[in-house]
Formats: sequence, C-alpha cells, structure tokens
Amino acid sequence: MKVKREVLEKMGNRELESYLVPGNGFVAQAVVLAFQILKERGIEFTDEELENIRTLIETKKEKEESQDERKETLPDPGFIEFIVALLGR
Repeated sequence: MKVKREVLEKMGNRELESYLVPGNGFVAQAVVLAFQILKERGIEFTDEELENIRTLIETKKEKEESQDERKETLPDPGFIEFIVALLGR
C-alpha cells in the first residue's frame, strides 16, 4: 500500500503520534513517515520511545511480508471460479 507523505504532513503532531502507538492499524510505511515528519518538526524521543517505535515498525513489516507471502501462495480467485465452473458441468 502506498502512503502519501503529503497527506501526513497536513496532520497535527498529536494525530501523527497516534501512528506510533502499537495496535494502531496503520502500515509500516505510514509509521515510518509519521516518525520522520515528527522528527523534522523537532519532536524529540527518548531512547525507550525510539526502541518501541523501531520494534513497532519491524513487527508491522514482518506481518505485512507474511501476508504478502500468503497472497502469493493462494490461487487467483478467477482461476478458482474457472475450476468450479468447469467441474460443475
């Protein structure tokens, strides 16, 4: 999923900070961009916060890669419909 930096740049700091909370539902790229924008705005993070953000991003990336791998192993839905139609004759 493509995340548009311009959209995030229009958000306030509090809204961007919500991207850095575990369980937020945003993709890893959005979390990274929110973090970068906050840093550019001069927001400072403690070492603990930085570690939590790093872990959050890594976890999201792993989950996304796992989902991508599952999608690649699943047959095309159109192919499944074709087979079902073929067998139904």
